[in-house]
This record gives sequence, C-alpha cells and structure tokens, in this order.
Amino acid sequence: MNRRFNPSLALVGVTLLLAAQSALAAEPSLLTLEECLRIALESNTKISIARQELLKARHGRHEAFGVALPDLDLSADYKQELRNPEVEFFGETFKLKPDEMYSMNARLNQYLYSGSVMPAYRAANHMLAKAGLNVAAQINNIIADVRIKFYEALYARELVKVNEESVKQLKSHLADSKKREKAGLNTPYDTLRFETRLAEAEPSLIQAKNNLAHAVVGLLDVMGLDPLSEVVLDGKLSYVPVARDLQDAIAKARENRPELKASTEWTLASEEAARAARSELYPSLKAFVNYNLANSPGLGDQTAWTDDFSVGIVMEFNLFDGAERSSRTKRKIVESNIARLQGESLARQVIIEVKTSFDELARADEFVQSQSKSVDYAQESYRIAKVSHDAGVLTQLELLDAQLALTRAKINFSKSLYEYSVARTRLEHAMGVIDESGK
Repeated sequence: MNRRFNPSLALVGVTLLLAAQSALAAEPSLLTLEECLRIALESNTKISIARQELLKARHGRHEAFGVALPDLDLSADYKQELRNPEVEFFGETFKLKPDEMYSMNARLNQYLYSGSVMPAYRAANHMLAKAGLNVAAQINNIIADVRIKFYEALYARELVKVNEESVKQLKSHLADSKKREKAGLNTPYDTLRFETRLAEAEPSLIQAKNNLAHAVVGLLDVMGLDPLSEVVLDGKLSYVPVARDLQDAIAKARENRPELKASTEWTLASEEAARAARSELYPSLKAFVNYNLANSPGLGDQTAWTDDFSVGIVMEFNLFDGAERSSRTKRKIVESNIARLQGESLARQVIIEVKTSFDELARADEFVQSQSKSVDYAQESYRIAKVSHDAGVLTQLELLDAQLALTRAKINFSKSLYEYSVARTRLEHAMGVIDESGK
C-alpha cells in the first residue's frame, strides 16, 4: 500500500513536537536544599577560582623544586664569513679560519650550595597547603551562603502563603459583611473596616511576592545558575534543636576552621621567603660540566671537528648591587611580620564570630520557643471568634481583630524559624563544622 507524503501533516507534527519540547523546557526545576548545594559546589565561580589558585600553587611548587635539580643547556651556532684573510704557505693558500663555522655546546649545572633553594621550596609547599585550605574555606562559605539564601526564599514563600490566606479570608469576610449590611445586621462602618483592611493586605501580598522573587534570584546567583531560571523550592523551615556549649564551639573553631590553618601556612611561607631572601646575601656554589664541539678554526683541514670537555666549580658572590638584595630581605621580613599579625587578628575574629553566632542562636531559640504555641492559640481564638460571630455574639470588628492576630502569629512563627535556621547555619560555619548535605 503506497502512502503519499503530506507536507501539511508533517508541518503540524513538527510544530506539536517543538511545542512539547518547549513546554518541557519551560517546566520549573524542583530544587531541594541538597540539590542546591550540589549545584553550587559544581558551578559557583568563587570555588572555581579557588581551585585554579590551587592548581597555580601546585605548578609553583614544581617550579621551586626544579631549581634544585640539574640544569642542562644545549646550544648550536652557525656563522658564515665571506672575506676571511688567506695566507700562502709552501705554495699552498690557506684561510686563517673557515668561511663557515659550526659549533655545538652542552652544559650541565648543579647547585652544590644555595641558601635560597630549599627555603623557597618549603615556602612553595606552604603556599600549596594554603591554596588547598582556601578551597575548603570557600566551599564552607558557599555552603553557608546557599543555606541562608535557601532559608530566606522559604521564609519569603511562607510570607506569600500567609498573606494570600489573609487576603482570601478578608475577601470572604467583606462579602459576608456586605450581605449582612443589606440585611440590616451590619453597619456601613463594619463593611468599611473590612474594605480598609483588605486594601492594606493586598500591597503586603504584592511585596511578599516581590521579596520571594528577589530571594530566588539571590539563591540562583550563589548557586552559579542563570538568575532567570524557573525553579520551585522543595522544603520547609523547621526547628532542629542542637546542643550548645560556647567553649566547645570555640575549641572546634580553632581546630576546624580552614581560614586559621591557611593563615598559619601563609605565615610559615612568609618566614621561608624571608629566609630565602636573607640567604641571597651569602655565596652560592655550583658545579658544571661543559662539552663543546666545533669545526677547526685554524689552518689545515677546515672541515675537521674538534671537541673539548671541562668540569669545574663556580662560586658566585655579589659584592655590590645597590642594596637591592638587602632591601628585598628587609621587605620579606616585614611581610612575614604582617602575616603573623594578620593570623593573630584572624584568630580573634573567629572567636568573636563564634561568640556572636552562639548568642544569636540562643536568642533565636528563645524566639522559637515563645512563638511555637502562638499559632495554635491564635487559630483556636479565630475559630472561637468565627463561631461566636456566626452566632451573633461577636461583632465583625472583633472577628477582624482575631483574624489579624492569626496572621501576625503565623508571620512571627515563620520569622522565628527563619532566624533560628540562619543562626544555626552561621554558628556551624563559624565552628568549621558545616555540612555539605544541608542537614
């Protein structure tokens, strides 16, 4: 059976396929906190830069180690001269040197003593360790940033939800108030209060939606994703109690914070650099092996090749350089002192960070405890007010007050969970024990 090709049907099919692909591409991605952390650790620019710095430090160590190894130089030379003088000897004419001259040279150098080689290599080792610790520190920073941004987005989403519920309830109450007013059960003032309250609630809802959009953009930026990506967050704010002891937190920070370890490595590297610069003021000893091969430069067979081989030891000592090396040595010593002082300052800042985060978490914990039952109380109060209002015992304004109290209670409880989650994250980051899993 032969079927004829129908261009119209093919065009419709292609259009439907492209539309389906566009719909799938436009479908928002569902992101959990764990997924956000995984993407950030793979895509964040700051982490990528820190890893490149680690690669740079690794090459720097190879370079420093190469100075201690033998150095082999090979060279070749070709020279052509057209007017070399000639001499006559016993009836034969010779040139004093060939018109074309070739030479090859190989030279092997090896340091026997140089006070700067090993300090420079040890300094490169410390710089490599520092770069690795900087990667760890940057990872910890990004984990903390992603978690805080994620909690901020969840809090903003919760505020949108609370405000939407408030607007929905106010619209329902307003419609009910208008019915009651027509039936003579309400005054115009009662209806006006609901209209006023609704007019106040709608801008709050709009602002809450804007805050949610900004929070999501901030989260995507920290993750290293396109800020215009469509995503849906999967998660909720929760209260996870943790044991707290200030002295234990400080001890863990001193033990685990990569910034402190990196500062120590930087101080050691600066000390080794100063030692290497100081060693440049003393002589260095180098052994060499030299081999040279060239065509004969004198009379006779100008195509013959001659070679020579030499071995020796060279001592180098600079008598005067305009105080260049001594000034460099003094500068390196000052840099070493600065690194040590910066390390001491950083250690104090870490302790302050731990203490501040510890106090913040304690206050946030109290805030959660004070608000944990407020929503239940407010919901029960609103339920009673609604029943009483329907029975004609409670006025519209009293019902409005109960509804407003419920909205505030929900907002305050969400805020307490948000502040507790952020405070916990900051304390874990300050202690250097923040978890990549987001738990």
